[in-house]
Amino acid sequence: METCDMDGRLSVTFKTGEKFKESLINFSGAREFVRSEMIAYFGLKPSECDGRTDYEIRLMCDRVAQAVEIVSNKLGAVIATKGEVQAGDAALAKQNETEAAGADPWAGVGEATAEPAKSAEPEVDPRRVVLDTIESVTSVKDLHRLWSENKAMFEANPDVMAAYKVRGKALQVAA
Repeated sequence: METCDMDGRLSVTFKTGEKFKESLINFSGAREFVRSEMIAYFGLKPSECDGRTDYEIRLMCDRVAQAVEIVSNKLGAVIATKGEVQAGDAALAKQNETEAAGADPWAGVGEATAEPAKSAEPEVDPRRVVLDTIESVTSVKDLHRLWSENKAMFEANPDVMAAYKVRGKALQVAA
């Protein structure tokens, strides 16, 4: 929404979100003041705005406002500050330098302990769990459901797929 008074004052309002309760961002004042405030507020580069009409800048700001609303409210993301982005870029650059130098970033991991800690519970073999579940299924419908929930396991393990087929035939014969 834009309005312009007779004395040259301009008012621009941005509404973010779809609901009535979402925030409104309002700029008002002299045309050049409103223009510079919108550019600064929405993080646009002044060089990108040179030669553009007020309406084009309004549309650019509106796109930024709507994008931020979608990213934060609908996707659950958090907007990073410039400092956070710079810190992340620095960490990524350091990681890339380490990898380029041929150093193994995982070389020192685990050297502090002489003997790996034994867990109290034995490791569970997911393949064995699926095989046991195949044997315990009592209907073709449940067997199909098991397959759809564990497709990757069935495709990666021929013995699991074979057990599935055998059990399916046995259930069909029993029915």
